[in-house]
Amino acid sequence: MSFTLRTSDTKRNGIFIRILAPAVILLMSFLASCNNEACKEPMNPSMQILFYSKQAKSLTIIDTFSVYAVKNGEMFNTMYIDTFGLYQINLQLDYTDTISKFFIKSSTMRDTFVVKHRNEVVFVSAECGSRIESRIDSFYYGRGRFGDSISITNPKVDEIYNGKNVEIYID
Repeated sequence: MSFTLRTSDTKRNGIFIRILAPAVILLMSFLASCNNEACKEPMNPSMQILFYSKQAKSLTIIDTFSVYAVKNGEMFNTMYIDTFGLYQINLQLDYTDTISKFFIKSSTMRDTFVVKHRNEVVFVSAECGSRIESRIDSFYYGRGRFGDSISITNPKVDEIYNGKNVEIYID
């Protein structure tokens, strides 16, 4: 049995080697690069709350405190527990709802923070996918008073981690 190589077979093999093989290699390298390790973007934006002394008009440190997310009347997802000496906290808003609630307690104060916000899906990249960014419409206390006044200084909760979104003034 003998084989003869025709000119048309050689041309087809040349096209495969010159065009299809690099295309296949490029496609495989692209698929291999699509993972979360390639994503350098912050994908879980957090609302930043800063605590200020009303009298000194400067940042103030809150003594030992704990923060919990609240949903359907139940506390879960401990964010800070018996944390000591912070002047700021970063809280992720509920991306499945337009109202986020947080229970915060310290040695001297306790209250529920209620944040009304709008959520928007933002495409980041092929490597990262999409993230939820929020816009704070209102921020208020529950039944108690954890501080004297509130100021929403930056309503946009996005990829900027230190967004300085809310200031709470404590007397």
